[in-house]
Amino acid sequence: TQRDSLTQSNRELIERVLATESNYNIASSKARALEEQKKIIDDKIHSSTLSVADLRVVGIRTKGTTEEETFKASRTGKLKITFTLLENQLVDPGDKEITVRIIGTTKEVLTDDNPSLTDTDKLSTMKETVNYQNEQQKVSVSYSQKASFKKGAYSIELIHNDKLMGRASFILK
Repeated sequence: TQRDSLTQSNRELIERVLATESNYNIASSKARALEEQKKIIDDKIHSSTLSVADLRVVGIRTKGTTEEETFKASRTGKLKITFTLLENQLVDPGDKEITVRIIGTTKEVLTDDNPSLTDTDKLSTMKETVNYQNEQQKVSVSYSQKASFKKGAYSIELIHNDKLMGRASFILK
């Protein structure tokens, strides 16, 4: 009877060990799946960037003490760039550097250091720092250059963390 009792106890222990191992394997596989999901979510959060809407560029001419919009290249003294930063809870609040690229009529990148408007190796027109607080906000910046603006089609790109936030085109006549 003692032998039968020990054999029965051994069987019960073996069943418990097997059940524990099975539960451990299930828990380990769930933990691995959760770690993979966490990594995917972390990657999404890390790669999250700002987005813009209503990107608009207009020429500005100074007439006396007032400024007014113009679409004539010969009258344009500077460009006024306006856009709306959209709400994004995945981006940490704080100062964000936005790179502005204005691409001219012959595919050159406009910059203050490019008076002849021929240097296409420039990466950006200007950089603007915006205090972003995870809510929609309107932004307005100005760009002026030494050279006169030429007639033709221009395009603008807004970049944050090496990711394109928005793109638009505009024409100066």
